[in-house]
This record gives sequence, C-alpha cells and structure tokens, in this order.
Amino acid sequence: MRFPFKTSYGQDLTLFTDSTQRNWYIALLVGLLVLPKLVPAYLVDISLVLIYGLCGLSLMVLAGYTGLVSLGHAAFLGIGAYAHVYFTQDLGLPWLLSVALATVLTAASGVLVGLPALRMTGVYLTIATLAFALIIQEVFTRWDGVTHGLKGRPVDKPVIFGVSFTHEVAFYFLCLAVLMGGLWITRNLLRSPTGRAWVAIRDSEIAAQSMGVNLAAYKTMAFSYSAALMGLAGALFAHKIGYLASRLRARVDRRRGVHTGGGRGRRRVPSHRPLREAARAGARHLRPHPRVLHPLRAARHLRTVGETQGLLLHLSPLQTRHLQAPAGVHAVGAAAVSFFKAEGVGINFGGVKALDEVSFEVEPGQVFTIIGPNGAGKTTIFNVISRIYDPSHGRLVFCDEDITRVPAHEIAPRGIARTFQNIELFEHATVLDNLLLGRHAHKRSRFLEELLFLPRVRSLEIEHREAAEKVIDFLDLQPYRDRLIANLPYGVRKVVELARALCTQPKLLLLDEPSSGLSVEETEEMAFWIQDIRSLLHITVLMVEHDMSLVSSVSDRVLALNYGRTITTGTAREVQDHPEVVKAYLGG
Repeated sequence: MRFPFKTSYGQDLTLFTDSTQRNWYIALLVGLLVLPKLVPAYLVDISLVLIYGLCGLSLMVLAGYTGLVSLGHAAFLGIGAYAHVYFTQDLGLPWLLSVALATVLTAASGVLVGLPALRMTGVYLTIATLAFALIIQEVFTRWDGVTHGLKGRPVDKPVIFGVSFTHEVAFYFLCLAVLMGGLWITRNLLRSPTGRAWVAIRDSEIAAQSMGVNLAAYKTMAFSYSAALMGLAGALFAHKIGYLASRLRARVDRRRGVHTGGGRGRRRVPSHRPLREAARAGARHLRPHPRVLHPLRAARHLRTVGETQGLLLHLSPLQTRHLQAPAGVHAVGAAAVSFFKAEGVGINFGGVKALDEVSFEVEPGQVFTIIGPNGAGKTTIFNVISRIYDPSHGRLVFCDEDITRVPAHEIAPRGIARTFQNIELFEHATVLDNLLLGRHAHKRSRFLEELLFLPRVRSLEIEHREAAEKVIDFLDLQPYRDRLIANLPYGVRKVVELARALCTQPKLLLLDEPSSGLSVEETEEMAFWIQDIRSLLHITVLMVEHDMSLVSSVSDRVLALNYGRTITTGTAREVQDHPEVVKAYLGG
C-alpha cells in the first residue's frame, strides 16, 4: 500500500497544531482576562504568580528543553530588577526602553556565565551556577552607587506613555501581557530550528553534533535567552514588591523557601525546586502536539521497478548540491580528486592502541565496508571521522580537504552524515521532527527571525519539510511520519535514523552496523535501501557491519581490522578467503 505524498504544511506551521490545544489556551486566556472581576481581593498574589510563571518559562527553556541545570538563576532576576530600576529612576529612561535594556543586559550576563560554565557538565555546572549567584549577591551588597547596598532602595510604580500602573488591576494586566508575549516568542523558538537543536542537545549531544549543531553556541544561546526571560521577570518583580535590597534573592529559609526583602514586609518566594518542577510540567504543554495518528500500519514491501520509476517522477534529487563528477576528474588538466582517504590514523586510550596506522581510501560511488571482531576499532574509526575523537596521529582527507581537526559540528555541512551502532534518535519527538533535525546543517534562519516566526522562517520551514517528506517517501516511512520515536519498533527506528542521515544531503554516508538487531527480512530490506541510496541518490557509503551476507551483497571493497590494525583490503570474496581474517574473525 502506498501512502499519499504530503504536499501541504500549513497545519504543521500554525501556532497550535491541535484544535483541542488551541481551545484550551483560549479558555485559559479568557479566564485570566475575567479573573480581576471574580477574585479582586487576590490580585496581589495572582500578579506575583504571573511573574513566577515567567520565571518558570525561563527555567523550562534551560532545564526542560536544553537539559541544563542552573541553581543560580535567581541572580538574573536580581540583575534585571536592579538594572531596570537604575535605568528608570537614576537615568530617567522611558519604561519600555529601560525594560528592553535591562533584558539585553541580563541576556549578556547569561552569555558571560554560559561560555565558561559550558566547559563543565553535570554537578560541576550546577555548582558553577550556584557560585555565580553568590558572587552576584556580594556585588549587590557592595555596589552602593547602584543598589544602595544593605539600605536598599524604593521602586516607583511603572509609567508607560504617561499612564501610571498604580492600580493592582492595571499592573495585573501588564504582567499578563508580558507573560503572554513571553509564551508566544518562546513557542515560536521551540517550533523553529533553534528549538529543535535545544531538544537534540538534551536528548543526545553526540547525535546533535553529527547533525551540525554547535553545542557551545546553542547552549550559550539557551543560557542567554533563559536569562533574558528571568531579567524581564525581575523588572516586573521590582515594581511588584516596591523595594529592592541586596539580600532580595539569596536568603534560603530552612523551610525550603527564599525570603525576600528586609525585616519589614518580608515575603516568602518559592525556592528553585518548585520552579524546576513547574518548568518541566510546562514543557509538556508547550511541546508541539503530534497530529492524529494514522490508524493503519502499512505492510512494508519491496518496491517494484515500476513503483521506483513512479517515485522518481516526483522525487527531485536529494543531492542537488552534491552531484558526482566522473571518478578521478576534477577539471581539465587537474590532479586526481581524493574523495575520502584515511592516512596512518591512530588513536590511543591510555596505554591501549584502539587504532594503529589504519589507512584506506574510498572512491566516489562505492560501498566500502569495514569488518572485524568486537574491539577491532571499527566504530572508533567512525568516531574519528565524525570528529567525536581526535586522532593521536594521521590525517583524514575528504574532497581534497584535510578534516583531521575540523570541529564535529562542521562535519555534516561538509557532506558527511552517520548513523550509530546504538540508535541515537530523539525519543520524545516525532519521526518528522527527527528528520527536520537532519536538516539543521542547511539552517539559514536567524535567531531574531525565529523569535517572531517571520514569513522567511515559515518559507524555510516549508522547504525543510518538503526535503524531509521526499526522504520519508523514499524510505516508505509515511505510516510513521507523526508517531513518537518511543512508540516505534526497533526495525523502524533503524530506518528512521537512516532517513535522518539522508536529510543532511550527504556526499558520504557512514552506516554503523545497520543490520544489528534486525530480522532476516529487515536485513534484506536494509540491503535494498543501501543499494538504492548508492544507485539512485549517488551517495557513497562507508559501512561497519558483521552480517557477512549483507556485506557480500552490497560491498564493492572490504577492509578487515583486528586489534586496531589492518589485516587486508579487497573484494568481499577476497577478504573472506584471507587466512588471517578466517582465523581472527570468521573462524573455520
């Protein structure tokens, strides 16, 4: 059964892809608009809840979507509050300009924290953010010219375009408008390439890098954006409590709260743990909801020649940027082109030589396979090519360029994509979202454009979806397009990972044990896909594989390794008959 080729993406790109979700948000907004009439006595606390909602949104982006933990995020709240009060009351700037500058200043401080902190992981990153909060507390205490030190300073009510927001109802609607604006721009980011990159970092940093995601840049971006939201909340928070003191956000109560302010008018603010829990809960509601699942699971048959020809009628080449030139020819009178070459590559892990002077060359249009027993160094070669590992010596040449020291996130844009021995998909995303991550190497939209989801971002998203749809159709993944990866069988996940790699439009495709865990029928189907990828898409394949029937059926050249050293190279039959290969690997 052939599923229809999808050509309309309007529903995918709406703010709310599900009508039920949209209706709930509308009902919630209507409820918040009439709330002042229903519970006027509680507006003081409800306004504070809206401000805390902005804080939760900030932590949701950082912890819920990017997977980074910060225990010092309240310091950004203080930076935003003090900066805003200084700009409005000391410099006399208009309220909106002051809020904008305070937000930008807080975002910049997020960058300053993020850049050094991102060299750390786990508990070390958490401790670093906590240390930052303690440092900021001391700055607040000692910078009398701005913060007035321990004496503190009063904060005036906001005045916007000559309108004073002294009444609680007016301030409530101001907080509501700011929160709704924050939710809108955050939602825009999360349905854009930047949001998908954050999710990829959270789920698998290695897979994210292999798709072209710059980990340092996007983690810093997440820190900065999260800090900006917290600084915006700080500006409102300063007006809400009406007084700023240097101990505003740092005194932890033994009853798991944070006391703010001095002796009089002291308020109890929720600690970081409830905020983090609220952030994670909010993340589930802001994530794009999958569309209605198709009720039928199509039987996956090998396509006939006629079907293949029909597919090619509407399948434009997935490699328009990477058309293969005749082998060995670059230009008239030019030297031969080296497509991919490993020269004397070695890598040591302590005293263990994982690779020892490994050399081989892959020609355009080949399926080149690496075989060997477990621990022979096969996956290590892929990790070196993907730049996950730095080789101890030797060099890698791809299309006449030395890529030995190229950063990992720049490998995919150069035309090298890979799959993994242990599947590295993003399980809490749909098949389509995973494939769109494969398009990250072709990202052309800018951060500010994505914040507002401008028409250019929308048109680029349609282009990415069209490219992903062609891969979905090529690999017969239409029944699974909108299903979560976590709900898919293992064999389908293998094909989805292959599809994600194809979405990068590679020149060289690295397949790490593509048949592992597959049934006999699924392995035969995988062999069919590999042959199609080579013959129809003109993509060169470098493969690591144990299944010798698969190796024999698709491989042009085979390299045998043992203990990180080359045994022999040749055709599949020549390598299988080599006595050392038989002794070390095949047995007999």
